Amino acid sequence: MANKTIIATKLKLKENRLKEIKKQIAPLSKEYTDLSSVINEIEDEKEKEEMQKILNDLKVSLEEKKDEEKKVNKEIQDLKDELEDIEEAEEEKSDNKTTKGDNKMKKSTQRSIKRFVQSRGLETGTLETENKGVVIPNEAITARTQQVDKLDLTKHVRIVKTNTPSGSYGVLKKSNQKLTAVTELATKELPTPEIINMEYDIKTYRGQVPVSMEMVEDADFDVTELLTEHLNELDINTKNSEIIAKMKTAPKKAVTGLAGIKEMLNKDVSTMYNAKAYVSTSLFDELDLLKDTSGRFLLQDDITVKTGKRVNGKEVVVIPDEQIGVSSGDLVGFFGDLHEFVTLFDRKKDVVQWVDNFVHGQVLNGSVRFDTQAADTEAGFYVTYTAAV
Repeated sequence: MANKTIIATKLKLKENRLKEIKKQIAPLSKEYTDLSSVINEIEDEKEKEEMQKILNDLKVSLEEKKDEEKKVNKEIQDLKDELEDIEEAEEEKSDNKTTKGDNKMKKSTQRSIKRFVQSRGLETGTLETENKGVVIPNEAITARTQQVDKLDLTKHVRIVKTNTPSGSYGVLKKSNQKLTAVTELATKELPTPEIINMEYDIKTYRGQVPVSMEMVEDADFDVTELLTEHLNELDINTKNSEIIAKMKTAPKKAVTGLAGIKEMLNKDVSTMYNAKAYVSTSLFDELDLLKDTSGRFLLQDDITVKTGKRVNGKEVVVIPDEQIGVSSGDLVGFFGDLHEFVTLFDRKKDVVQWVDNFVHGQVLNGSVRFDTQAADTEAGFYVTYTAAV
């Protein structure tokens, strides 16, 4: 406990010193900017030369102060890390072995992300590096991010991890084949399973993360959580979009009214598939009002699924009109087994790197690498619904 007190005291002193340095930098920076803006307007060469010397001295002083600021910032972070180590050790005394290992790995990863951001890419810690960036693993996603109630279609499709940028992959097509009783040494030919071969070609998707050098320098909160949350958001949104694009390539089917919905679900969607109904918001509202001749609603209540509804025992998943369709009001959806219909080839986790920016000096860019392919095209239909007249 004594060590913790000493470290906390050192930390306070360093933070006070940092405030003093920032106060010293502000007037130097203003003076340097003001002088830089007028020096070219001076016509007298001797006077201009003297002003240039003053400007050079200001630049040296300013750079020295900024170097000191970076040094103190690093010392502050080192002291904070020491405090975290002590607090982790205290927590681990009451944790079981599994939780202890998981928590330590997660905190170590988050700390490495923080250092990467604050050092503008110079320190990578325990993170895997790639093209001057770092790979953000799953355990870095914070508890708050995991609790966000968001549609994530990657949980509904087949995920294949790959270490190659392209290749082929085969999946076994669903069938009603069964084992056949045979006598010893029988020559009867057995049914051959059907393999669906897919060619994949990994694509890179990039986008800007709302973290700049200015934010790192000025923010009074931990930008690591903001970074991981936004990366998770970008990752889900991008993969959802590509998965939905594949859903739209499914065989087209037009259905009308309650009778059309029931006929499709009863006859067209094979029972060998684990089918679900992925519908637009507008179609969900439409189906939610449908009743049969006995006054029973088409959708059944089920609190175990996210939407709270099933249709013919199949879970209903709601997707915004403009995503699963084209525009607001579209009555469309995918009815089938998305796991069998779409395969997502995942090349890497999220990667972030500092890149030059005209306005902010440098900003963080995020990227993900994956490909989506349609597998069993008989596993579902892209449905357009029309209300019965």
